[in-house]
Amino acid sequence: EYVKERFDKLEIVGTPNQDNPLMKGVKDTIMFPILGIDVWEHAYYLKYQNRRPEYVKEWWNVVDWNKVSDNCAYVVKNHKGVSVRD
Repeated sequence: EYVKERFDKLEIVGTPNQDNPLMKGVKDTIMFPILGIDVWEHAYYLKYQNRRPEYVKEWWNVVDWNKVSDNCAYVVKNHKGVSVRD
C-alpha cells in the first residue's frame, strides 16, 4: 500500500518488473510505500517453488501491522517516505 504525495488517501498499486511508485514515470504522482510485497520468483521459489498464492497467503501472517501503522503516520506527518535505514 502507498500513501499518495497529497496525503489524502491510501492506494494499493502494482508495478511491473522491479519498478516502484517512488520512481518518476512509474505512476502519475510519486507515492510513498508503507507496506510492500515482492512477488518475483526469487522471493519465494526456494521455499514455495511455483506456489505463489501459498507464499502470498503465508506472507500475510508475518506482516507487522503496528509497523505499517507507524509508517503511515510518519508519511502523513512528515510528507516524505520512511527511511529504510532507521
